[in-house]
Amino acid sequence: MPGYAVAHHAISVVQELTGADISTHVPGDVAERDLTRFDRIVALDRFVAADLESTIPADATLVIWDIPDPYGRSLDDYRQCAETLRDRIQEWGPGC
Repeated sequence: MPGYAVAHHAISVVQELTGADISTHVPGDVAERDLTRFDRIVALDRFVAADLESTIPADATLVIWDIPDPYGRSLDDYRQCAETLRDRIQEWGPGC
């Protein structure tokens, strides 16, 4: 969901895992993005996938991972989510 700021736990976990500071990032609405540049689009749940289906370019693939959103949960839940995302991305190999 678009919002005004990134969740505090997300800021902490990204800093821990990558060293990046995302504290000034503002979440945006994917529907407002130009998706034509992508050949693969990942939705983290089927509800988001359903919203995206009509905006996916014909030559792109919509992938659904069904990873629970940790929003409002513990720091450890955010860490688990980040580790799951990292593992899934690494399964695709170099360049992803």
